[in-house]
Amino acid sequence: MPVTVGSPVELALTVNGNTEFGEGGEVNLSAPAGKNVLWNNGSTSNSITVAASGSYFCSFQDANGNTYISESISVVVHPAVVTEIIANAETNGLNNGNALVLASGGSAYSYNYVWNTGANTAGITSLSGGTYTVDVTDGTCNTTAIVEIPSISISEGVFAAEYFWNSDP
Repeated sequence: MPVTVGSPVELALTVNGNTEFGEGGEVNLSAPAGKNVLWNNGSTSNSITVAASGSYFCSFQDANGNTYISESISVVVHPAVVTEIIANAETNGLNNGNALVLASGGSAYSYNYVWNTGANTAGITSLSGGTYTVDVTDGTCNTTAIVEIPSISISEGVFAAEYFWNSDP
C-alpha cells in the first residue's frame, strides 16, 4: 500500500522590518499559514508588532489540526541615540557661529553626522544665524537634532579698563 506524504509545514515566521533597531522602532512578525495561532507573548492574532527585546515564536495548527511550533526570532532594541548641542552665536553678521553635537547611547560608540548644510562632522563652523538640523546615526539607531544659532550684534566702542602691575591703586 503506497503512503502519501504531504508537503512539509512551513515553520518560518515572516519578518517585516529589521529585528535590530533603536528605541521607538518596531518590527512586524507574522505566523506561518495556519489557524489557532498563539504567540509566546499571549497574542492570538496572525501577526504581532514588536517594540521590545526578546525571542518571539508561536504555536499554530494546520488544516488537519496538527499543532506546530514556529521558528524563534530574536528582536534586539537598543537605547535611543541622545544628543547634546553646544552652539555659539554668530556676531555682527560675520558668519562666525559654530555648533558641536555630542552623541551617546544607541548600539555603538561610533556615530555618523549629516548636517543640512552637507557637512558630515560632529562640529561645524562658519555659520550664520538660523536653524540647522543634524542627523546622527550609529548604523542601527538614529535621531535628528535641531540646532539654533542666534545672531547677535556687538556694539563698537571704547572700553575703559585699568591694570595695575605690582602696585596697589
